[in-house]
Amino acid sequence: MPLISAQDAVDELYRIAVAEGKKTSTARLDTLAAFCLQELRRRGLTGVEREAAIPGAGRAKSWDVAWRYDGKYRLGISLKSLLRNLPAVDAPRNGMPCAAVLRGAGHERRYEDKAW
Repeated sequence: MPLISAQDAVDELYRIAVAEGKKTSTARLDTLAAFCLQELRRRGLTGVEREAAIPGAGRAKSWDVAWRYDGKYRLGISLKSLLRNLPAVDAPRNGMPCAAVLRGAGHERRYEDKAW
């Protein structure tokens, strides 16, 4: 399987959520999840999985990407939460209210985080 780049993940998310207008499609996060799995494994983490139900205080919560080590979950990644928090990461750098500026293939895309 060829490596997935961060740009591949963002392009696929943009295509499904923005270009096709399927903001709530469950498929919109598939490539981003595959990218996260790939990168965690590439960095030597074993036991990385997709859609893990991790027990909590009141109920189990499903995490998009999770890492289990020594019989316990040590990391849970919610891709929707990650995307919702992009403005906090991006705004101080360039003062933009939008979530991200994507550059690639000689063009630039700007879009609001609400489009995810």
